[in-house]
Amino acid sequence: MEEKYVNASIAWTQQFCRINSFLGAGKREAVFLAGKILKESCDANVTVYDADTEEPYIIAAKTCENPKFQLLLEGHLDVVSPEGMEHPFDAEIKDGILYGRGSVDMKGGCGSMLAAFVNACQKPLEGDLYLMFSTDEEYAGEEIKKALEKDYLPKVDFALIAEPTGGTMATAHKGEAWIDVEFFGKSAHSSMPHMGKNAIYMATAFLQKLQAYLPELEQMAHPLYGAPTMSVGVMEGGSTPNVVPPYAKMTIDLRYLPGQKSELFLQKLQELAAACKVEDPDFSVKITKTGEWNDVCTDREGAIFLRIWQAASKALGKDVELTVMTGWGEGGFMNLYGIPVVYFGPGENGMSHRPEEQIHVDEIKKVALAYEQIINEVCGMKRNTLEEVLKQTGIMMADGAMATELERMGCDLNDSLWSAKVLAEQPELIGKVHRSYFEAGADCGITASYQATIDGFCKRGYTEAEAEELIRRSVDIMVKEREDWWQAEGKDAGRAYPLVCASVGPYGAYLADGSEYHGNYGVSKEDLRNFHKRRMELLWDAGADLFAVETIPCLDEALVAAELTQEMNAACWISFSCKNETEISDGTKIADCAKALEAFECVKAIGINCTAPHFVASLIKEIKNNSTKPIIVYPNSGEEYDPVTKTWHGNKDGKCYCDFAAEWIAAGAKIVGGCCRTTPDNIREVAELARKK
Repeated sequence: MEEKYVNASIAWTQQFCRINSFLGAGKREAVFLAGKILKESCDANVTVYDADTEEPYIIAAKTCENPKFQLLLEGHLDVVSPEGMEHPFDAEIKDGILYGRGSVDMKGGCGSMLAAFVNACQKPLEGDLYLMFSTDEEYAGEEIKKALEKDYLPKVDFALIAEPTGGTMATAHKGEAWIDVEFFGKSAHSSMPHMGKNAIYMATAFLQKLQAYLPELEQMAHPLYGAPTMSVGVMEGGSTPNVVPPYAKMTIDLRYLPGQKSELFLQKLQELAAACKVEDPDFSVKITKTGEWNDVCTDREGAIFLRIWQAASKALGKDVELTVMTGWGEGGFMNLYGIPVVYFGPGENGMSHRPEEQIHVDEIKKVALAYEQIINEVCGMKRNTLEEVLKQTGIMMADGAMATELERMGCDLNDSLWSAKVLAEQPELIGKVHRSYFEAGADCGITASYQATIDGFCKRGYTEAEAEELIRRSVDIMVKEREDWWQAEGKDAGRAYPLVCASVGPYGAYLADGSEYHGNYGVSKEDLRNFHKRRMELLWDAGADLFAVETIPCLDEALVAAELTQEMNAACWISFSCKNETEISDGTKIADCAKALEAFECVKAIGINCTAPHFVASLIKEIKNNSTKPIIVYPNSGEEYDPVTKTWHGNKDGKCYCDFAAEWIAAGAKIVGGCCRTTPDNIREVAELARKK
């Protein structure tokens, strides 16, 4: 998720919390604020329903053709009374804690959802994504039912509700019903009670039998859900002490287990009434169910749920605890329509409705990232493919050197992080470089993550969370620049929609000792796997179209990258650094590398980068003779690199880059770009050459 949206989850939560949405005018203000944010931040279809009432609700939809999944994010913006709170709508943040009415129930969750939704709308999706905020949950919950009844929302494949669950995932809650039990007697003067029939006495007799029955409910207890409950919450009866009351009423709150029906308990109440009638022939009663809110019970072993749970666990870095919600939520009505649902949101439920209501802002951010991961898992980002771009272009142009352009802009890259340090210090410069290559003719851009590793950032004093954010940022920058360029120029120029290629540099780049040019690391394949895995997950989840696994000096590392890509159902190209016309840097024959990678369907191209250009034509021939995959080449400019001083010296080849590129294309290269010391001008010249063919 782009950092600006992570931070926006807090800012938007604060804005919601400053609105008194206990009142009708505040509900309208909160809904219209959500609409304003959505319309200004994304291209979703946004509709406010019942806009002219004091209880409007909003639905936003980001849809696509032939969706593979439909996901609903749902929350409520109404709150309970702020009575007893000193400053209920100041929304002040102190020491990382946001205070105020609605902060935990559930405007914090709404802020997380809004950020995840807006972020998702910045990229094409392969599923339909919906967002709904209601304003009647605290007392009715009818709006979600109305939206489904009137087809304002489709019957989605799954729904997430942002109830505060402390980062756990609640898969079930009891159903609820309110039952009125009315008693009918006969009035008389209290001085002659025998002339009347006291309805309160009837209620008392019934209540005694009900209390005697309640222990039986414990026998129905479920190991997860507990026992059903019945509680008398309201008693009415009598008007004045000197009149025998002719009418009394009690209201029972029934909470029944998932899978049970309220009718079971209504029948039992009728049996208790019948027993009262046997003892008192004048006993008269009417039992009526006045409201019902259905249970939720989502299958924890279901395939869809497991994908949702695993995605959330991945985002939070631990297995999300599965729980049962004690109260009721709008998922009960969704369940009526066959929609599986879970409750998953930031904040502790125990803080709901309290005078000191509060939420940790870090929880809002973490859950926003978890929502993003879930969206990516089930709706997926519609990823551009190398095959599609290559089909459109014939010869696909890769970009050129990142570090060369950053140095030209004044960046000092004599650092163990190399160009990755600019991700933290001046990310806007990276964006400028990407844009310059798209303008020069590149059909794909390679992110500035070559030397961006968790271990590398942590060694420089960054926290692990900061390191992960910087790695994600490398993709976010590229995605933004691609979209800006496409809208401003690319789509009207007949160009291919560019690929976002996430650079995965070798282990040796992290060591920053030049070992990426010989590959003799002295570590196991498992060590390499552990080193690359998390970084690759972050890059893929951030929205890369494929991995640019590049400057690989040894076959073992290439195989590790291919295996990880395959496990992630992702795609990559793998390019090797080579020391001569036939061998990669550690001495392995490039022909053997091509043979070994041929079986990996996820490897979309094989090739060479960061290599002297005069070796490339021969290397292309070796690959072509041993692989059917497209060949990618993006060598250095021809200058030689000194890994000790981190400097470049002389162009010993004496031939212009474009002339070399013509040879590579003639030899069979399908993707051509540049590596160290190449520039947008080089890419422009080669692009013009390629597009003449």
